[in-house]
Amino acid sequence: FIGSAVITQILKRFVFDDHYRPAKVFESVADLHLVDGVSQLTQHSFPSGHSTAAFALFTMLGLISKSKFLQVAFGLTAIVVAYSRMYLSQHFLEDVFVGGLIGFFCSTLVFIWLSPKSWGNRGLIALIESKLK
Repeated sequence: FIGSAVITQILKRFVFDDHYRPAKVFESVADLHLVDGVSQLTQHSFPSGHSTAAFALFTMLGLISKSKFLQVAFGLTAIVVAYSRMYLSQHFLEDVFVGGLIGFFCSTLVFIWLSPKSWGNRGLIALIESKLK
């Protein structure tokens, strides 16, 4: 989660700092869907930090869950969070898509790193699960 947040913030603040949000891009062109009580931000659109965080969290939960139902529920929850960022006119599709990819890949890499046989006879996740039982 921390790694994906650092990557996203570096991209937002230093690499793509000139990418504006929908409120700025369309300020004089079109009427945006606005939700009462939601402040419209104008800068640091790409990639979406909320989407990164949602996919990082829910990918990890899905990977450690043995329940297919929970895995699907976690995946759908991450998608709903990403969609909400567009619904609130805070991000474009490419912002949430790339944010989701960053979160997904960071969690997947950490999961793989925590699962190797180098943690004794079992992966670190299995070792933690056995201690929690």
